[in-house]
This record gives sequence, C-alpha cells and structure tokens, in this order.
Amino acid sequence: DIYPGDDWSYVYGQANAMERVGVFSFARHSPVFYDGVHADDAWPLLTDKQRVVWLRACQRTIVHETGHLLGMRHCVYYQCLMNGCNGPHDSAGRTSFLCPICLRKLFWALAAVPE
Repeated sequence: DIYPGDDWSYVYGQANAMERVGVFSFARHSPVFYDGVHADDAWPLLTDKQRVVWLRACQRTIVHETGHLLGMRHCVYYQCLMNGCNGPHDSAGRTSFLCPICLRKLFWALAAVPE
C-alpha cells in the first residue's frame, strides 16, 4: 500500500514529473485485497478472468502515472485514462484510453506530430 502522507488514506500510484519519479502498487487492485489477502499471495487464488481484470487495472494505473511523469494532469474534459480516481468503485479510472485532448498532450510531450 502507498500512503503519501498522514492525511491520506491511500493511493494506487503517485508520480512527480519535476522529480522524475513515480511509484505504483499492485496491492489495492487485487480482487482479494479487501479479503485480507496480501498481493504476493493472491495470484494462485485467482481465476484466469480475475487475473486479467487485475492486470488490466494495474496497466491503467501504470500508464496513468506515466502520463503524470510526462507532465500531464488529471483530465476534466472527457472519460479518459487521465481522470483522477478516488477508490475502487469510482468510475473515473475505468478506461484504458486517452481522450482527444490528452492524446494531443501526449503527442506534445513526446514531440510527436500526429498525421
């Protein structure tokens, strides 16, 4: 689990573009986390479908935090990978795709020009 400060309950991940550092945890995304099962022990207990769901949630968080490392802030325009997320039942973090605005920000950060 990641607790960035005494006033925080937890975060899935956190990144700081200025310091060029990010961190992410598999723990909260585990389907059996709230059953008290440590992430290290979860894999053999899961069905194939649960494993896929877990890894996809982890992938979204990793890519989201990488967006922060590239200077992107939380999106407030559309349903987007860069939306903030306030917990396991928050719908903000449910897509694996960037909206058109954030995609343009990514192109700019990577100095890429879309054709």
